Amino acid sequence: MLQLCGRFVQKLGDALPEEIREPVLRDAQWTFESAVQENISINGQAWQEASDNCFVDSDIKVLEDQFDEIIVDIATKRKQYPRKILECVIKTIKAKQEILKQYHPVVHPLDLKYDPDPGAKPGGLALGAVYERRGSGNLHPFCLW
Repeated sequence: MLQLCGRFVQKLGDALPEEIREPVLRDAQWTFESAVQENISINGQAWQEASDNCFVDSDIKVLEDQFDEIIVDIATKRKQYPRKILECVIKTIKAKQEILKQYHPVVHPLDLKYDPDPGAKPGGLALGAVYERRGSGNLHPFCLW
């Protein structure tokens, strides 16, 4: 694994100037290898304690089978979950529609009445319309309250 990932560390040095490339790459490689060895354990053992041949062919076969099962499981979920999500979205939209159907704003509509003699009202307005709030019986010229 260190050899595979070590190539990436080597490619990082391509952008560096020639005079500092070699020592910087050596330092980066050492830092990378020591970080891997300190932070990775194999079957519960430290990197240095684990043997190089800790995986036998049967272990690898078991791991490959488990990996295949996980792939199949994820592929199945990719097909099922969009349907489940769609069902939840539809239920949410229907619930919002029901809530909106129950909402009835309270607005007092105004009646527009024609005043046949616009000159008789104070202010001498040319328009002869008067607004009246329903149910109040009070006439208010051009007043919306």
